[in-house]
Amino acid sequence: MPYSGPALSLRKPKVIELPRLGERISYIYLEYSQVHQDSTGVIATQGEGKNKETLVIPIASIGFLLMGPGTSISTPAAISLHRAGTIVIFSSLGGATGFAAATPLTGRGEWAHAQARAWANLESRLSIARVFYERQFPELNFEPNTPLQVLRGLEGSQVRALYKTLSVKAKMPSWKRESTSDKQTDAVNPLLNLGSAILYGAATSAVSALGLNSALGFIHSGAMGALLFDLADIHKPHSSIPLAFRFCKYDKPAPMFRAAMREYLYEEKVLEGMLTLLVEVLTPYLDSHSKEDTLITDDTTAVPGHQNHSGMVDKSSSGNE
Repeated sequence: MPYSGPALSLRKPKVIELPRLGERISYIYLEYSQVHQDSTGVIATQGEGKNKETLVIPIASIGFLLMGPGTSISTPAAISLHRAGTIVIFSSLGGATGFAAATPLTGRGEWAHAQARAWANLESRLSIARVFYERQFPELNFEPNTPLQVLRGLEGSQVRALYKTLSVKAKMPSWKRESTSDKQTDAVNPLLNLGSAILYGAATSAVSALGLNSALGFIHSGAMGALLFDLADIHKPHSSIPLAFRFCKYDKPAPMFRAAMREYLYEEKVLEGMLTLLVEVLTPYLDSHSKEDTLITDDTTAVPGHQNHSGMVDKSSSGNE
């Protein structure tokens, strides 16, 4: 069907025509706050009367908004965040998270098509998985065409060794990783969950910016957030894991941990790095012929989109009438 001029104007330009995701500050964390829209934009308020505090949220300048316990958000504010391409993450004290997706920063579907092509081909999927493993542990100098089973085993041994080293240093030699809140009896595991939520938020920002499918991971598979796990795991050994052990001995470690994670995301340009990595691995699978919006036909060719094709009657069918 044809689209009106105003409708066509809603299509967004390509990523390169927009402010880069890497130019956004990482995230803002809120708890016990109310987020709503007023005449100046999206704001967060906390307290009442003379104790009331207000924060203007720069929605176009952050990658995601992390909303902790006791937060609420109005529909107009959620719509503004969605339109700005800002991910909203709801997080509990136990580390359980929920994501509210934002509109992609690209109006084109070519990156999603490239992801599907790369994911559907076993050889290309394994090739991209190797790139992800190499980014996670660049010091290991993997040999070309190293089997995926070997890479997975190396990753597991590296993470276990890191946990052991840090737990001994923190005088917690019997510590072990527990991801579920009902089994967590120490301060480290909740911080690890919080760190994972922050890194998943960064990954969601990068994935959403290109309009990709988070379920089509290259290392992980089966979960709706498989690609998010792929991207976040690259940074865990260098950020959330060591930081969790660093701050676990403090009375209130979460605020300091969040600040340290925010600094890591900023200093290491994590948002920009995730987006760059996705573009790098998916570029070889772009279809150079899909620059315009088209409609598919029976013989898999294409006809122009945004046009009314009601006058294009199949001659064979009209001859039988």
